Amino acid sequence: MKGAREQGSKGAKEQRVKGGREQRNERNFFFIFWSHLEDLKTLYGMESTYQSFEDLVIWQEGMKICYQIYDALEHCHDFGLRNQMERSAVSVPSNIAEGYELSSDRAFIRHLYIAKGSAGELRTQLYIAIRQKYMSEETGTELLAKAKKLGGMIQKFITARKKRILKNLIMNTLLFFYN
Repeated sequence: MKGAREQGSKGAKEQRVKGGREQRNERNFFFIFWSHLEDLKTLYGMESTYQSFEDLVIWQEGMKICYQIYDALEHCHDFGLRNQMERSAVSVPSNIAEGYELSSDRAFIRHLYIAKGSAGELRTQLYIAIRQKYMSEETGTELLAKAKKLGGMIQKFITARKKRILKNLIMNTLLFFYN
């Protein structure tokens, strides 16, 4: 009887020691995590460097294209196409601004997709305007290149924001289990 009792208490002691080691390892992980929290916030993009949408390069580039479209179509008498091109050009920076001001990554991404779609719509209309000789081929080609580049910049911004959402999710999950 005594042997079984000793064996039982020995097993319990081993279990307590193992549990303590596991607990220490867990505490160690969270101590390291907490001590580098500021570095992680910066790394994961939790602290934004942008103060307003006017600081965003994609908004600035969208505005430049918009002004150039208005200037290029100043003498165009096809008012339907002109109006549509102006509206799609205005839509790009407008959706970037609106999405940014909603202060939600998901809403911002949705508006970035709309802005990217408007940039694609504008490119299609530029092909038509060039073909119909409503603007010079040189001006049209330049605007096409800028609109295409802007679409790529918007896509990279979308990808970065999606990564930010994922990283914030990971951070929040870690914080949840720490508390």
